[in-house]
Amino acid sequence: MWPFKKNIPNNQSQSSFSSRYFPRNDSWSNFLTGLGMAGYDKRMATQIQPVTQLTEDDLNNLYRGEGLAWRIIDVLTEDMTRKHFTITGDTDKLLEKELRKFKGFRKISECVRWALLHGGSIGVVGIDDGNFLDEPVNESNINAITHIHVYDRWRIHWTSSDLYKDPENPKYGTPEFYTIYPVTESNQPHPATTSKKQSLREQYYKGQISGIQEFRVHETRVLRFDGKLISDKDRLRNNGWNDSYLLGVYERLKGLGESYYGLEVIISEFMQGVLSIQGLANMIAGGQEQLAIKRLNMIDQTRHILNTLLMDSEEEYKRDFANVSGLSDVMHTLMLGVSSSSGIPVTRLFGQSPAGLNATGESDMTMYYDKIISMQTNIMQEPVETLIRYVMLSKPSSFSSDIFADWELKFQELKELTEKEKAELRKTQAETDSTYISSGVLDPEEVALSRFGGETYSTETVIDKNIKRGLNSEDEE
Repeated sequence: MWPFKKNIPNNQSQSSFSSRYFPRNDSWSNFLTGLGMAGYDKRMATQIQPVTQLTEDDLNNLYRGEGLAWRIIDVLTEDMTRKHFTITGDTDKLLEKELRKFKGFRKISECVRWALLHGGSIGVVGIDDGNFLDEPVNESNINAITHIHVYDRWRIHWTSSDLYKDPENPKYGTPEFYTIYPVTESNQPHPATTSKKQSLREQYYKGQISGIQEFRVHETRVLRFDGKLISDKDRLRNNGWNDSYLLGVYERLKGLGESYYGLEVIISEFMQGVLSIQGLANMIAGGQEQLAIKRLNMIDQTRHILNTLLMDSEEEYKRDFANVSGLSDVMHTLMLGVSSSSGIPVTRLFGQSPAGLNATGESDMTMYYDKIISMQTNIMQEPVETLIRYVMLSKPSSFSSDIFADWELKFQELKELTEKEKAELRKTQAETDSTYISSGVLDPEEVALSRFGGETYSTETVIDKNIKRGLNSEDEE
C-alpha cells in the first residue's frame, strides 16, 4: 500500500499521483517528513528558467544607461587590450609602427568591446591587393593595409549558401562570405552591379565607405571576434553568434539595481515626523480635514522660522527613524554576486578594498589575470595573428628578414611588479644569464641586447643566429 494513499484525489490514478508526489529512485527522500517529494518539499518546485534573450536595444541601453554594465564591459576590454601584445623578434617595434599607421590597436580594442557586449563583431580589413572585397586576399600582392572598419554582430549576416560546405575543409560550416549592413536610415538591399562593385572597392580602400548600401566581403578580409562561447545549438538560435558577456550577469545586475533603488527610498524616508493631535479622528469624521491640515502647516512654519515647535499641551510630536542595520551587509552580498557572475574581483569592478582578516585581494587578482589571458587567447589571438601576417606580407614593410620566420604573438603580463619584486627578478635573471654565459649557451652580447636593447628591461632572450654561425665556424677551424 502506498503511503498517504488517503490523500490521493478521486479523479487521479495511484500511478499518476505517485509519479507527481513521490520521489525518483535517484534522489534522497523521506516519506515521513516529505523530503524530496513534490507537493510536500518546496525545493522540488525550483526549476531552471529559460535564458533571458537580450536584444540589440537591450544591450545598447544596458551599456549606455546602467553604469555597472558599462563598467563590466569596459574593465574586461581595457584589461584585455591595455598592454597590447608583442611579437618575438620585433625588437625595433617595426610592427607596432605599421599597426599605428591605420589605428590597428584602437580598432582591435573596438572589436573586442563590441564582441563582449553583443556576442560578436568583425573588423573588415582594407587590403590593397588588386582584388575585390568579395574575393580572397591575394597574399602575394599585398601593397598596403589601409584601415579597419568595425561592425557589431547585428550588422553582419550570412545564409547557408555562404558557408564552406566541404566537410574536409578546416573551415567547414563557417561563413565564406559575410554581408555587411552599415547603420543607415534605411538598410534596404541594393543589387550590386559591376560598376557599383568597382566604385565600392575604390571607396573602401580609401577608407571612405559610409552607410549607403550593404556590401559583401570574403572571410579572408575579415577579423572575427566572438563573445562568450555557447553550444552549437544555442549558437544556431543566435544566428551563428556567441553570447554577450552581460547575459550571464543580467539577473544579478537587475537585483543589485533594484536594491539600490530600494535603499535610496529608505534614505529619503529615513526620518519621519509624527504629530499626535487629540480628536483627529473626530475632526476627519466631521469633515474638518482642513483644520488638521492648517494646524500641520502652522507647526511646520514655526519650526522653520523659530527652530522650535508651538504645540498645544495635548499634542505630541516625535521623530521616528528607519532601521537600516544590516543593509550594508546585504548590499555587499549583492555586490559579491555581481562580481562572481562577471568574473571580475570586487577590488577591480567596484574599486573597493578587500575585507576580512589579512585580506589583500592578491589571490583574487591573480585568478582574474589568468582569466584575462584565457579570454585573450580565445577571443583575440586568431584574428590578431591574421592581421599581423597580412602586415608582414605587405610589400612596403620591413618584415622580409628571416628574423621573423618563426614569429610568435605574446600577450603581456598584466600584473604590475613592485620595485622590490623587480629587483629580485633582475637578480634571479642575472644569475641565470651568468650560468648560461659561463657554459657557452649564450653570448654576453646576446644577453646585453636581450635585456637592455629595447625601450625597457626584458626577460625575453633573443638568440642571434649570426653570432652562433660565427662561433661554429671558428670552432671548425
